[in-house]
Order: sequence, then C-alpha cells, then structure tokens
Amino acid sequence: MSEPETAGQQWHQQPAIWIVLGVLAFTVVSSFILLVLALQNPPQMVVEDYTTIAETSARELQRDKRAQQLGLQAAVEFVANPGGGYQASARLDSAGLLPAPQRLRLRVKHSTLTALDSDILLERTTGAYAGTVNLPDSPFDLFIEDEAGTWRLSGRLPGPVSRVEMEALGPAAP
Repeated sequence: MSEPETAGQQWHQQPAIWIVLGVLAFTVVSSFILLVLALQNPPQMVVEDYTTIAETSARELQRDKRAQQLGLQAAVEFVANPGGGYQASARLDSAGLLPAPQRLRLRVKHSTLTALDSDILLERTTGAYAGTVNLPDSPFDLFIEDEAGTWRLSGRLPGPVSRVEMEALGPAAP
C-alpha cells in the first residue's frame, strides 16, 4: 500500500487543520461581536419596580370603571397619510352623561417595546376628534382618555387595520 501524500508534511501544512482552526476562530470572533452588540443594546421589556406597576394598574382600573359609569364608547378610524403615519379620527359616544371635551389623548402602546409607544392629542372638530399618529405594524393596544386622566377607554388592534371599537374594561360598577 502506498502512504498518503500528506504523511511527510508538518501539522501546519495540512489544509484540514486550517479549516478547523478557521471555523473555531470565526466562532470566537462572532461570539464577541454579538456580546458587544447585546451589551450596547439591552432590551427594555423588563421593569424592576413592581410597586409602581401595581399602583398604575389600580389607577387604570379606576379610570376604566369611571368610563363604564359614564357609558362611554368610542370608535377610532385610521387612514394612511401619503407622507407617512396615519390620520386618526375618533368619535366619542357619552350618551349625554358627559360634555364633549375639547381634546382627547390617544395612547398607542406596544405590548413589549416601549420605543414604539406614542401619545397624541386629538383635537375636537365637527362631530369627531382628529390627529396624526405613527402606528407600528405589529399588534398594539389603544387607549383614549380625557386630558385630566379621569376616564379611559381601551381597544386592541392585531395589526394594521383601519377601525377599532373601544370600550371600558372591567365589571360594571354598582
């Protein structure tokens, strides 16, 4: 039998060794690059102050109950603007229990990424409230409230759609 051609070569002259070492070096360098990127851009999904979350939830529940007591309902429509963003048009039905406010606050909240959240004021026009908002392409929550924050209506959009009906959350208050 004849001996392989590489039998008399040194280890550093073997191509297979350099392929293995190249893959290992690439893996180590890539890992360090990913580590640096992860440390420079941490996710903002984790909240450390749970007391603030509990207090905020209690306040929001009170605002939801107040909206329910007033019999508030709203419909919000979104029409894409040619220059970007959406024109939001909201109609508020208060069954005559609440005088029409001059402005409404529309809050767009992403489920996990706070960088996609936005707040806008909708100005009252003839029979509706209007404003411009940027909507994320992913699912998001909508909240409409008065400027003083005494009541709140909620709705959820599963993605880019044109209309959402909003109502108060929670059981009816006695």
